Amino acid sequence: MPDVTLRAMIEAEFGEWKPRAIQRYGEQQVQAGNVSADKAQEWAAGEYAKLLPQGLHSRGHHLLIAEQESQRIGMLWLFIHAGDRPAFVYYVEVDPAIRGQGLGRAVMTAGEQYVTEHGATSIGLHVFGHNLVARRLYDQMGYQVSSSNMIKSLT
Repeated sequence: MPDVTLRAMIEAEFGEWKPRAIQRYGEQQVQAGNVSADKAQEWAAGEYAKLLPQGLHSRGHHLLIAEQESQRIGMLWLFIHAGDRPAFVYYVEVDPAIRGQGLGRAVMTAGEQYVTEHGATSIGLHVFGHNLVARRLYDQMGYQVSSSNMIKSLT
């Protein structure tokens, strides 16, 4: 498996990442049938504002840059609870030009090690049903479904 390290994101990187992440989240919500296309970006921006009220310095949130041999390869957003609750993966990304090389697994493994070092004993995540590549990776890594939301269009 490729060797990946994680480091704290800096303000400039946060400013670059956040609008792109909000856009991606809105698009995924539309694809999942959870929000209409005309409201998706506003809704997604509101969700991010609630999750990250102090931006990069929001309590419990760890926004990390994934690197391989000192080169940026992606990003990982983790939340670590103060108590005995699972850590949570909010966002994982590998740069599109280098996907398919095992780096997603390496980033997730580095994240698991990171939360363990910060006291977590388990980790959870959400994955959209349409994201088959991610679902397959998480299955292979031993993640198990703890609940499932389903939707049916009535129009």
